[in-house]
Amino acid sequence: MATIKMVDIVKRFGKLEAVSHLDLEIKDREFLVLLGPSGCGKTTTLRSIAGLETIDEGEIWIGDELVNNKRASDRDIAFVFQLYALYPHLTAYKNISFPLETQGMNKKEIEERVKEVANILKINHILKKKPSALSSGDMQRIALGRAMVRRPKAFLMDEPIGTLDAKFREVMRTELKRLHIDIGATTVYVTHDQVEAMSMGDRIAVMHEGVMQQVGKPAEVYDNPKNLFVANFIGSPGMNFLNVTCVKSGNATKAVLASDESVSFQFSEKVYAYCVEKDTKQKGLVLGIRPEWIRIERKRDSNLVQSEIYVVEPLGPSKIIDLKVGNDIIRARTKADFEARIGDKVWIELIESKVHFFDKESGQAYKLGS
Repeated sequence: MATIKMVDIVKRFGKLEAVSHLDLEIKDREFLVLLGPSGCGKTTTLRSIAGLETIDEGEIWIGDELVNNKRASDRDIAFVFQLYALYPHLTAYKNISFPLETQGMNKKEIEERVKEVANILKINHILKKKPSALSSGDMQRIALGRAMVRRPKAFLMDEPIGTLDAKFREVMRTELKRLHIDIGATTVYVTHDQVEAMSMGDRIAVMHEGVMQQVGKPAEVYDNPKNLFVANFIGSPGMNFLNVTCVKSGNATKAVLASDESVSFQFSEKVYAYCVEKDTKQKGLVLGIRPEWIRIERKRDSNLVQSEIYVVEPLGPSKIIDLKVGNDIIRARTKADFEARIGDKVWIELIESKVHFFDKESGQAYKLGS
């Protein structure tokens, strides 16, 4: 296996800059997920690594080799597409063995390689079947087997389970991660599904409009988003955002809602010092909080903020409660047994240690005391 390094990559399609000055290093044996909405440049980045797209600027290294001018077939990578692209007239065995046959490998070694891959993927029982007789999940395993049998330096996967139903995607997420661990491959995985990214990736690289927004471990990206886009895109539901102004109130701070100045959240004094330092009164400040860090009380509490239950969404193990706070709506996550009726008055607290602040103009995150 090998590291993959992208240095100041630019890819244009006419006047459109699909990938803009991207720097990214994928470590040896790492499972890195390229995450972002449709059209963000993640698939173009993957295809550039593979050699299926020619970059306009920058360098791509696989191991110690600069591969800018190498054809896709000479880069020693395996690409797994969303659509399986199997040969319909060949059996599963023949589909897997095809890359080795084209290389002129002897029959015995081919049999050993196919058997090894089939054991890992648990597909020995379908090797004699043709694609028309296979389920979508089995076909995806065959496509993976065809990539694995070559023992490439890296695996590149473009939404390989995107066409499967929700339940089977759940199963395949586990299997793909286990497969990665078993074979120790360097893997780059593209998806728009943040649940896939969080559950599978060693690290996540979040992209938006061709620009790399943040790279980090799943927990790091979730807990410390660098900007408003990442904060909103990661998480289901995404982070709540409130436009606020910070004012001093004795030895505390009030974050006053821009939409309704009669409503404010109370924090410690250090928040005010932070707001003054960042000159947020002039530039504007966005307060962010994830749904699970909003505490709801049914009894009146003068230290908390009154709100009204607007919508209740039961999700089995939890509930999502939409709360009307002044003129804003925010979402909180509660336990499944929390009794909630639309129109009920409740009192809420934002857990200060989990509150984020963002510059309203740039969208960039601040840290208290930074």
